[in-house]
Amino acid sequence: TSGTMQINLVGMSGSPAGLPVKGNLHTLADTGGVLGGLTMDVVSQTTVTINVDIGQKDHVLTKFRFAANANENVKISRLTLFQNGTAADEDLTNWELLDPNGNVLATVAKATSKVVDFMLATPYVLANGTNRDLTVRVDVVSGSSRTGQAIIQNDYDVTAMGSATGLGILPTAG
Repeated sequence: TSGTMQINLVGMSGSPAGLPVKGNLHTLADTGGVLGGLTMDVVSQTTVTINVDIGQKDHVLTKFRFAANANENVKISRLTLFQNGTAADEDLTNWELLDPNGNVLATVAKATSKVVDFMLATPYVLANGTNRDLTVRVDVVSGSSRTGQAIIQNDYDVTAMGSATGLGILPTAG
């Protein structure tokens, strides 16, 4: 929302000199018209369980759709996923995050305590008003009776910022 804010210290215990102390008046503005916005959602691959052969390389585990939907382009620099299935960390290896053109944005050798933390060397930029699907690919090493699923568990698991303002953006679910 909009409004004004000011700090005004009028007294305290003891006898300090210089009271009252008054800060500058600050105007607050609704940032909805200033900052970028980002929504995220999972792209459904299928509604049924898929059986994958042990030893399969470059298996598409999931896709996430990101949409920049406000007043500036959005840069994504980090994506933290949780491996929500019953697969152990060693079952799924060589995690890759790919852009829509198949370019590898980041890699992780294997999950650590079921967490996969993609740190992009160069932030992925979404132009304002566009949406893009980022693909998560893995190699299936073991775990024949286990399941694998990658999810974005919390909104703070995506590190994004506005291209023009450089301010952090907390994404919302699509």
